[in-house]
Amino acid sequence: MAGGWVTAPPGTVLVVEGIFLHRDELTDCWDFSIFLDVPFEVTARRMAARDGSNVDLEHPRYIEGQRIYLHECDPRARAHMVIDNTDPSVPVLVEPAQDPASTKTKGTQWPARRS
Repeated sequence: MAGGWVTAPPGTVLVVEGIFLHRDELTDCWDFSIFLDVPFEVTARRMAARDGSNVDLEHPRYIEGQRIYLHECDPRARAHMVIDNTDPSVPVLVEPAQDPASTKTKGTQWPARRS
């Protein structure tokens, strides 16, 4: 982005996607956050398919970094909503939002995305 900062109009929704977004220094940046919970075995397979690398459940940079992050930051507790995204075609709400009025049922399954 050339030219510096851009100010969005009121009511704009900004979606930020990435790992480690529930770290101490970032938690106050979000009005609402969702943690996608996926087992290491699945994320390692997805990474290998995406990057053309080997499935390595002891990958020091990725898996060990995730283990430290999960232990130190507990993103499941910090997120407003936790979704089991093991199967992206059938995401499952596994924990309600921190504000109970914003979700209706624990374990709600949402339909698959349409192309």
